[in-house]
Amino acid sequence: MPTSPVLLKSSRLRLRHATPSDIPAILSYYEENQAHLAPFEPLKPSAFYTHLYWDKEIYQRLIDTQEGKALKLFIFLKRSPQSLIGTINFSNFTRGVFQNCTVGYSLSAQYQGQGYMYEAMQVSIRYVFSSLKFHRIGANYLPHNQRSGNLLKRLGFSVNGYAPDYLYIAGQWQDHILTSLLNPATPRKLSPALPRAIAQPTLHPPSVQSLEPQTPVSRTPDSQHPDSQHPETPHSGAKRSDTAAPTPQTQAISPENPNRDVTETTPTSIPTD
Repeated sequence: MPTSPVLLKSSRLRLRHATPSDIPAILSYYEENQAHLAPFEPLKPSAFYTHLYWDKEIYQRLIDTQEGKALKLFIFLKRSPQSLIGTINFSNFTRGVFQNCTVGYSLSAQYQGQGYMYEAMQVSIRYVFSSLKFHRIGANYLPHNQRSGNLLKRLGFSVNGYAPDYLYIAGQWQDHILTSLLNPATPRKLSPALPRAIAQPTLHPPSVQSLEPQTPVSRTPDSQHPDSQHPETPHSGAKRSDTAAPTPQTQAISPENPNRDVTETTPTSIPTD
């Protein structure tokens, strides 16, 4: 494998890269939730539901993380480590003066409404800001996906605008609401030495990280635990969430990287929490 897999921990979840032994669980997740996720994701080729596709995809995801292009993790239950319940994808990594990425996510229908996606987003956002040092995370959702909108609001995302025909989801161009979250640790003005370092970032992010939730990322109290509401699409408003980045992303529930594969082209807002 090209790099050590990332592992993030929360009180009830484990977020990590998949391994070949996870392929049966991945196929079951997408097959069982196909109707649930379809309204919020790009159309998928038949190969997407095969062992061969995921055998290659798992390896490619590790390469993408090593090369500083994306971070795509699966969500497993802590109490049942082989139980895959969702996905969370950070893609469209842009450095230089932008320092931005987009997030997309999805959650199994049977685990909706239990706060799992909120918990997964908290720990993964903390990692992206503290370890990968991004300044901004974008997430976009379909206007009718209010559950995704409520989740992003609880996490502290701000609405930046409304984009007509923004992503090609479920076989048609669909409008999206664009949101973003800024890294609170990023200084408003950088020292003269920093811009040069930002323009040429290290391509290899920290290999294995284990983070337990500390203070919530959102501006709302810890007691406010939203229900799960988004799958893996960048900006659709159903299950995945993307950011308003120069290039659209995959669904978190929005499409992440339409130019690469179906997995990366899912919108950001899929009903989850």
